[in-house]
Amino acid sequence: MKTAGSTDERRLGGRYETTGDDGLVLHVDVDGPYPLGVVSGTLPPLAKDEGQRSFIGRVEGSRELADGLELAVVGFSLPRADSAAPLEALSLTLRASAGEAPRATACFRSADGEQLEPLELLRASPYFREVVIDVDYERGEGSLPTINTHEHPEHPEDLPARDLSLEGVYADAGIRIEWADDPDDTVPSSEAGEDGRWSLSELHDSMELHWEAFANVPQWKAWLFVGREAESDLGGIMFDANIDEPGGVDRQGVALFSQCEYFHLPSGALPSYNPPADAAARRELFFNLVHELGHSFNLAHPFEARSGTPWTPPAWWEGTREPDALTWMNYPNRVHTDWTSLRTEWFYRRFRFRFDPWELLFLRHAPASAVEPGNSAWASNHGRVIERPLDPRLALEAFGGKQRYELGEPILLELCLRNVSDQPVRVGASLEPSEGTIAVTIVGPDGTPAPFVPIDRTRCIDESIELAPGASRYAPLDLTVGRLGFPFKQPGRYRVEVGYLGLQGLGAVATTELEVAPAGEHEAVVRELFDARVGRVLYVDGTRVLGDVDDKLAWVEQRLGERHPISLHIQAVRFRGWARDGRIVSNEVGRIQRVAGHPDRAVHMIGRLMSEQLPTALETFGALYLEDLLEAYVDASLAAGDRTAPRDALRHAIALMRSKGTPGWVLSRLERRERLLGGSSDEGD
Repeated sequence: MKTAGSTDERRLGGRYETTGDDGLVLHVDVDGPYPLGVVSGTLPPLAKDEGQRSFIGRVEGSRELADGLELAVVGFSLPRADSAAPLEALSLTLRASAGEAPRATACFRSADGEQLEPLELLRASPYFREVVIDVDYERGEGSLPTINTHEHPEHPEDLPARDLSLEGVYADAGIRIEWADDPDDTVPSSEAGEDGRWSLSELHDSMELHWEAFANVPQWKAWLFVGREAESDLGGIMFDANIDEPGGVDRQGVALFSQCEYFHLPSGALPSYNPPADAAARRELFFNLVHELGHSFNLAHPFEARSGTPWTPPAWWEGTREPDALTWMNYPNRVHTDWTSLRTEWFYRRFRFRFDPWELLFLRHAPASAVEPGNSAWASNHGRVIERPLDPRLALEAFGGKQRYELGEPILLELCLRNVSDQPVRVGASLEPSEGTIAVTIVGPDGTPAPFVPIDRTRCIDESIELAPGASRYAPLDLTVGRLGFPFKQPGRYRVEVGYLGLQGLGAVATTELEVAPAGEHEAVVRELFDARVGRVLYVDGTRVLGDVDDKLAWVEQRLGERHPISLHIQAVRFRGWARDGRIVSNEVGRIQRVAGHPDRAVHMIGRLMSEQLPTALETFGALYLEDLLEAYVDASLAAGDRTAPRDALRHAIALMRSKGTPGWVLSRLERRERLLGGSSDEGD
């Protein structure tokens, strides 16, 4: 059976180039799969330091010829040299002779009515773009998936039965896929590490190692890897965005994970909810393949797209991006349902196995720099991850001590998992991203979602506790810095989406919004904090070894002033670094040197915070982090021989937290410490 998008379906459309040296290139979009009635073009720059001139026009009228078509194209303005009136209309005649490539005659007209000399063009390709893809497979994987549009019973009733391949889908969109000649296409599983599950860094390393065409420059090439499993339960991912290397080239690497049970195996949750499960699993495998390659061409999800990112269509274009768009770039289980649903029936009964018109306009007619892999960067790493159905017995909340944060201020939130049923519920003992029980997505001011990946990744021990009816479990959530860097580096509004993975595969979700304020006159000072070494120190709460980082933190605090919220965090981090003993590797091979703590110096660093600034500290840190800091302060003060200051700090904090509605179990632990110091929280404050 012929694959969709065969070249003979585009009789006159495609890419035309002038036979002379004037450099005109036209994309003629008038026939073939899903024609848009659009003609776009590029011309050389007017000046040496300028970019190419480009335009996108709409076909206002057409007339059939015996051997072709005559088009009237309007709706654009193309600048000219020497202050001449811009070009604003194009007469285009297309002719096709048997056995020869189609030809075109283009005649531009300016805004003041001047008719330019006709230009002759020859069709260079029935496609608008070409890309070369190199496919490699993890050992044991063999070929790219294909499907038939009727393989699963969920499809539009009038949809023809067709065999679809990756190259056929993109031929529909006007992109020709060429396969790189790669005789050695096998990647050893050992490159995925001991756990055999691919991480982002392992994927990037393997791409550099196995993709012969890899270069840190934009090119119409991409690497496609078919592996077994990813460490984050991904179905697939466009994985090399935001790589910190010279040039910042990204959108060149795509990975598909065939053994992701949730999406791609009949036993997985999504196929099981959409029987027949075997057909649903094959459908999701192919869908994710097309979806992730779409990201490499800078296509975003419909539910996250914003005007101007990465490109704005012409004013006459009436198409819009709808969150429920029926396209390869959507999530079938998110359309017309809650985002944690497993049902895909609504989507697939309407989906015609195509990109939507906005995406076709972008792929065919946007500037090449916006579409070319490795060129204009907008999209982040995109991966389709598992989404659990909700557990109606549980409710999850995420909140901070305030809604507005200073730029550079650590973001410390709190989680509350509550049993809202009338029966006990067994839940995981840990609410920790590094153990895989909590997943976080941060949606930035431009609407782009990005996963929060913790710096460390621990193996979750399946410990559990029984949560009584009405009972809650609290945990801190530090989102200041992760493996992908500082997620709150720009001022604006952010949305934090948190998901809890329960023991039975069910989950709970929470969202919260916060605002990051501009730094104003402190911009240059605050930006000093956005450094990997500073981030690691913030994450581990202080250092005794990285003296330059400790000095930088002290310098930032001095510039901002001790009452600034960032300064409070710096005081707390430096205090912890000096309060505790540590170990460093000495210059002698194999020897570890113990570094004694200096509790007296540490207590001095944080003294004003624990006396005068506790109200601000509670708002900045939140109750859980402040409680932990108080415990450390008490221990350091006792080690320095002082019982009075920590007792006073505890009394003040307990009264303050009680007035703010802090959970009783937090107050009880602090009251117990206060009693051990010889005080009573019932005394006046």
